[in-house]
Amino acid sequence: MNYSIENTLLFLVMELIIFVFLLIIFRMKIKASREQEINNILQNDNEKLQESNDRIAYLNQQNEQYKYAILNNSQWLYYANISRNLVTACSISDDNTDVDLRNMKLPCSYDGFITCFAYRYITDEFRDEYLNQHRCKDVRDKFFNGERLIEREFKIKTDIGEEKWIYEKTLLIRDSLNNEILGLGYAIDTTKEKIQEEQLKIALAAAEMANKAKSEFLSQMSHDIRTPMNAILGMTNIAAANINNPARVQDCLEKIALSGRHLISLINEVLDMSRIESGKMVFSEGEFNLCDLVDDMLQMIKPQLAEKKHELSVNVHDIKHEDVIGDSFKIQEVFINFMTNAIKYTPEGGHIQFQITEKESDILNVSCFEFVFKDNGIGMSKEFTDIIFEPFTRAADSRVSKIQGTGLGMAISKNIVQMMGGTVEVESEPGKGSTFMVRMYLKLQDKKLAYYEKLKGLRVLIADDEEDVCVNTCDILNSLGMCSEWVLDGDNAVEKVKQAKQEGREFWAIILDWKMPNKNGIETAREIRRIVGEEVSIIILTAYDWTEVEVEARKAGVNAFISKPLFRSKIVYMFMGFLGESPDNKPQEELEKTLDFTGKRLLLVEDNDLNREIVKELLLETGIEVDTAENGMEALKKVEESPEYYYDIVFMDIQMPKMDGYKATMAIRALQRRDIKELPILAMTANAFSEDVMMSKQAGMNGHMAKPLDIAVMCKNLEKWLGNKE
Repeated sequence: MNYSIENTLLFLVMELIIFVFLLIIFRMKIKASREQEINNILQNDNEKLQESNDRIAYLNQQNEQYKYAILNNSQWLYYANISRNLVTACSISDDNTDVDLRNMKLPCSYDGFITCFAYRYITDEFRDEYLNQHRCKDVRDKFFNGERLIEREFKIKTDIGEEKWIYEKTLLIRDSLNNEILGLGYAIDTTKEKIQEEQLKIALAAAEMANKAKSEFLSQMSHDIRTPMNAILGMTNIAAANINNPARVQDCLEKIALSGRHLISLINEVLDMSRIESGKMVFSEGEFNLCDLVDDMLQMIKPQLAEKKHELSVNVHDIKHEDVIGDSFKIQEVFINFMTNAIKYTPEGGHIQFQITEKESDILNVSCFEFVFKDNGIGMSKEFTDIIFEPFTRAADSRVSKIQGTGLGMAISKNIVQMMGGTVEVESEPGKGSTFMVRMYLKLQDKKLAYYEKLKGLRVLIADDEEDVCVNTCDILNSLGMCSEWVLDGDNAVEKVKQAKQEGREFWAIILDWKMPNKNGIETAREIRRIVGEEVSIIILTAYDWTEVEVEARKAGVNAFISKPLFRSKIVYMFMGFLGESPDNKPQEELEKTLDFTGKRLLLVEDNDLNREIVKELLLETGIEVDTAENGMEALKKVEESPEYYYDIVFMDIQMPKMDGYKATMAIRALQRRDIKELPILAMTANAFSEDVMMSKQAGMNGHMAKPLDIAVMCKNLEKWLGNKE
């Protein structure tokens, strides 16, 4: 029994020990399991933390890359919290030497940041607008109105004093964590782009202005071209109606020719426009006579003078050299521009003055010529005279608004004069008129002043109400060995003639100005003719068109008419004509004989049937035999198949089918014949610019004649190339 109880107690103790042991083991397992679980959780957290740190590092690296990328293409950037009115950070690019924002203490208020920046860097013209539209409140309002990108452009003054254009952007986002508005601002230097933009705007404006000017120019040209065309057609009708009046027909033909030359000059002006705009204006150097050039110019503007009833005074001073070298067409274009301007901008009944003076030059064989154009017209303000030579410029004046003009004439004229080495000066006063002085340096032809023995000692009286004209005319006459006297009106002229007759010192010739006060030239001539009879030559001197009074003047005893200004050559030509000789001491009959080219043969190469007929008819009047060809290939064939020295001269058109004039000339020059080197080939073409003349010479031509063909030029060339041939 006792044994059983002890055994039972022992068994219970053993079970209790086992239970405790098992419980300890179980608890140890649970603890180990929990520790493992905790370790797993901790490891998990560590991995997540590492991943988070890696992510943060990656994002920071990305931010640095974005920051570098932005700074690489901009001047500076800054980070702002718009909700808190705060700028947290700012960076500038490495090559930014214009603006340094690092001195600002950050973080600072957004408004303080932009205010400090604006007053330190932004120029006055942009500062107020920048501050009024880009404060923190303005930026928040724009964000709530849906804007996510704010752009602005302004100009800054850098730390070294330069002005630059800046284009600034602010990117706006909402922070997903705290719902705050964040901003990233960065700035780009757009100075180069702005300059290019301004240049493009200027170019566009210039192009638009040029197009407008061309339209206005063509409109004006339409009017100006119709004027000489009207004269040509009108004078043709007058000539047809007076076919039995040779003098009237001759006058009409001269005016038709003059209008035709004017028409050609207008066409050339239109073509010159493109050369001026492209800077490709080319000047030619040719021999011309200053007297002839001035006479032609005055003939062109006389109708305009008559229409506005202007008085014209033309004077020359100390002109020792009339035969000069230069681009006569360009010079005449300048003269016409200044003269027509004076006429247009002078009210009806005004006074226009044109004065020519020769002055000594320090350059050998070159003289300085001053041409003064003066009027008593409406004048110009000082402000306008400063810009008058700029293209397309016209005064903003109600008095000129109805006067047609392109605003190009003065710019063209000054451009021409300066490119020829000359100068243009202007003086003007509103209501009193304008004065333009053109100074040019012209080469002198190698000609000596001829002395005419037959004129020596002949007495001449000059009567003109302008003392300058009298003095200058006497100087010319005295240089010819003549004896001259002058008076200022018709009454004194009559008294001088009476006195001279009583003293037995009669005048050989008397020059009377047409328009003199009290007694005009015709009335004076009538009285003088009663005194001197038919022995004395009486000449009417005028700057106007004398054809309307020619009949009356002839009846009054006038022998001839001479136009102002009086050049030496003009006086000599007239006086030698009175003596029955040509100006160069050749009898007139001998001079005409030089135009007889009988026995000579010319090849005329021209593709236009009408032009070919006209030129052939003109040539046949000189006695020359004419063969024709319709293109360069036919001309080459005719020369190639003809005997040597068969043709004495060739007139070659340029623009022709099959083979043009240049190629034809080069092909002819390449022929292996003895006569080809000596054969004169002259261009006869509408390609009339200076570069065309050079191209014809390069092709092997000996000379150049521009269409429409000037008969005098053609005869001069024939005389030059055929006159001395056996």
